[in-house]
Amino acid sequence: MKSSPCPTPAQRAVLELLADGAVLTVCQIHECLNLACGKRALERLLVRLEAHGWVRRLAIYPERGRASEQGWILCPAGARAVDLPPAQVRPRSDAQIRRLLTAGMPSALGSNKLTVLKLLAEWKQLTTTHIHQYLHPDRSRRYTQQLLHDLAARGFIRGVAYSTWAREEYYWMLLARGAHDAGCAYGKQYRRPPAPQTLRHRGLQLALIAQAQGAGWFLIRPGVYSAAHPRPLETPQRRKLVDAFLEIEGRTLNDLMARGVAWYELKDRMDRHQRRQVGALVPVSPNDYVAYVPYRTELAAVLIPHPSYAGLRFWTRKPAFRYRRPTFSDERDSRLERYRRLARILPVIAVFGTPEEADACASILAPAGLEVLVVEEVGPRLAQLAHPAAPAVRTPPKSLSPSVW
Repeated sequence: MKSSPCPTPAQRAVLELLADGAVLTVCQIHECLNLACGKRALERLLVRLEAHGWVRRLAIYPERGRASEQGWILCPAGARAVDLPPAQVRPRSDAQIRRLLTAGMPSALGSNKLTVLKLLAEWKQLTTTHIHQYLHPDRSRRYTQQLLHDLAARGFIRGVAYSTWAREEYYWMLLARGAHDAGCAYGKQYRRPPAPQTLRHRGLQLALIAQAQGAGWFLIRPGVYSAAHPRPLETPQRRKLVDAFLEIEGRTLNDLMARGVAWYELKDRMDRHQRRQVGALVPVSPNDYVAYVPYRTELAAVLIPHPSYAGLRFWTRKPAFRYRRPTFSDERDSRLERYRRLARILPVIAVFGTPEEADACASILAPAGLEVLVVEEVGPRLAQLAHPAAPAVRTPPKSLSPSVW
């Protein structure tokens, strides 16, 4: 019976490196071992190890054929060749090996195309106009179309023709290859056709985010909660709103004392302020957009985008819960009642896509203290809050046409 050859010192070094459970490319092996030989010589060494059955190669991107970079993994025979128990070789599927190989590896796509994939990974499906207005507002629409068609030709995304008011529009959905490069798990949520109202509401939210960021404000976005991941008692939005309210209250107390108000008349308010008690002014578990300026604690605003498919009941309807949580008692109130008290202290802004939608709800929102703005007015309003000397926001005429998706 022919005996198995003994590995050379260079071969043993490679096998011992892979014996740690690593899955490495040729470049990574060359960098770890700091070999005097070149990468071509290392590739030939690995081919000889594969001929002995000591290592196995795997294409990282099998769809690219022979152009795909190769990853290398230790086989049980290779573990025996360096006097290691075969049980030390971890069994992994090809999909697990590819995930290990691509973790931290720079994508073959450019940063502009990778940004499009990550945006679709977050928002599921978006139209060409959505992507153009959010990512490339300073470029032509043709630039965005070329990026999208190039990604579609390479199998990263797929476009579906969709009719709008003025012209034929496409919405784009992520494919499995695009999800892999975007670093997310691919599921049926990316293949589900969106309703027209859903696409329009996503466009409103993207425009809201762009307006806030353009004004220099940061955003805390709504979280996605479920029975497996329930909403916490104190959401990040509540913590930010409580900090802003306490900062305003502390300045108010200092101002009152500077005017000569006796301390004992303010004792109850000072005690509540010291214990960080806000009462019913801040909702128990808000989950809407909250804009803030990091270095100015007192600056915070609630932004609530109004879905185009919803009417007045979006603000006046009391939510129906399948189960009751006594600590979340204010969740039984309508959205209008939930924010009515906070609107006296901090800006609570209802954001609409068109002036017609804003006018339809202004009659019940304005008396409660909520501000009613079209999405294009959000940026100037936030800039005015940060710099009160800025000119007031003017409401556009009602003849303004609805924004395209």
